[in-house]
Amino acid sequence: MKIFPELFQAYLKCPTKCWLRAAGEVSTGNAYTEWVKTQDETYRVTETSRLVGNLPPGEVETSRTPDHLKSAKWKLATNLAVQASLNSCSTESTLHAVERIPSEGRGKAAQFIPIRFIFRNKLTKDDKLLVAFDAFVLAQAIGRDIAVGKIIHGDLRGCARESAANSEVSTPIHGASSIATDGTNPIGLFGPEMGSFASLIWYKASIAYEPLSNGNVRIRYWLNGVLRGTSEFPAVPYEADLVYLTIWAGEGSAWFDNVSVRSFAEITASANAQTNFVISWPAAAAGFDLVSATNANAPIWTLVSQPPTIVNGQNFVTNPIAGSARFFRLRNR
Repeated sequence: MKIFPELFQAYLKCPTKCWLRAAGEVSTGNAYTEWVKTQDETYRVTETSRLVGNLPPGEVETSRTPDHLKSAKWKLATNLAVQASLNSCSTESTLHAVERIPSEGRGKAAQFIPIRFIFRNKLTKDDKLLVAFDAFVLAQAIGRDIAVGKIIHGDLRGCARESAANSEVSTPIHGASSIATDGTNPIGLFGPEMGSFASLIWYKASIAYEPLSNGNVRIRYWLNGVLRGTSEFPAVPYEADLVYLTIWAGEGSAWFDNVSVRSFAEITASANAQTNFVISWPAAAAGFDLVSATNANAPIWTLVSQPPTIVNGQNFVTNPIAGSARFFRLRNR
């Protein structure tokens, strides 16, 4: 399996998007996505021409192969196609540009810095990982350590130097390779049951997160109050669940608003004789603490010190019936 920048970037955004792209699914696209691509390409061409114009012709290489890089005397290479083989996959990228810093003395090798051009003024984490991906592929192709990559971006041509540490990109590369090679939808939510969504229409989306006794979670999704999909997979943090809404967007064909996470860690209370009452909730709902307050709107809730007892998959805490009214709820740790 070949990992290229678009597949790598798709994995960073959503595993299912990576799976769809690897499976050859044709993107429906939208006006904004196409506009961004056009702006990036225009910016790349303009900035490449600017850098080339600042150097004598003999110091610029265009569309050369990596084999010529180490022996040449150039200072800037543009449109450089590189590829490298790993144990689990192969990687390739067409580098926007590469800067060559001459050797500082005998026995010291020249340095190579991959450059990416991005028209936006504000960079994202994915932008930084993409230039790190370029550096990773170039390093593997020429057998040299590459410490940093450079991003030229925005109206003022800001220049950001980013770490090109292998550890930053190796995990996403192998993750994308695993999904693409396996050929199985990693989330299992994409299909006819998801329905079709109109472009540029707002949908109110909500998620129900239900911990199960087998260590998995069941996640159900609603759009505008209508249940649209259910899936079960190993437990992950709440924040990670939210990104899976992007699989409904069909490469951005739908937007989502008012996203909320609702846990099925429902708390119940029941009387136990005349002097006690029992609070219970599912034991599978890990990561919750029982807290209490004398006022339902209290700004501070106190942790209940008594640890729960687990019986038949339920947490139980017995409390004495005494004093004024008291309110209980579960709080994420």
